[in-house]
Amino acid sequence: MRFILISLFIIAMLTGCSTSKADRETLDLSINLYNKMLRMHEMEKAIIFVAEQHINDFISRKEAAKNVRIVDYRLMFTKYDELKKEAEVRVEMDYYHSADLRIRTVVDMQKWAFIKESGKAEWKLMSLLPVF
Repeated sequence: MRFILISLFIIAMLTGCSTSKADRETLDLSINLYNKMLRMHEMEKAIIFVAEQHINDFISRKEAAKNVRIVDYRLMFTKYDELKKEAEVRVEMDYYHSADLRIRTVVDMQKWAFIKESGKAEWKLMSLLPVF
């Protein structure tokens, strides 16, 4: 928990200063924190990474996944467009439903963009949770 709070503080400091901080390092930190939160079943906290226009849909997907436990994830690749300040990330997630203990794998194609919302520019998730 302490790691997450410290990491969020670092992200806020890095992304809140200016758009010049919208580099690959800041993106990687956001991607890693978001996916760690999902793995730790902290989807409610992971909402901080979701773009405002997708929050309601994210909440619906989160509710549909309430009995899902992610046991592992692998970042397969990140396609980063420095000019557009966008990225596409392929993540493989191993999970199970609490009613069915078989481990399954889903591919989550995450889309990230460096956008300005609520007065600050930062990396935001432009896609939703996968359907488990």
